[in-house]
Amino acid sequence: MAKNFIDILYNEAFFTGTAAEMNAIANIGAVIFNKGKEGPVTRAVKTAYLGAVKESFQNTSAG
Repeated sequence: MAKNFIDILYNEAFFTGTAAEMNAIANIGAVIFNKGKEGPVTRAVKTAYLGAVKESFQNTSAG
C-alpha cells in the first residue's frame, strides 16, 4: 500500500536548481517547516553548497 508522503515529512525541506541554487521550503500544504524560516540543516547544506560553488568557480577562473 502506498504511503502518503505527508506522513513521512521531516522538520525541513529545500529545493535546488541551477538558477535558484538552494532555497528552503516554508510549507507543503498545511505542514509548516521551522515556522516558515530556513532551518539549521538547510542552512548548513546551503553553506556547504555555496562554498563548493565558490571554490569551483575560483579554480576555473585561475586557469
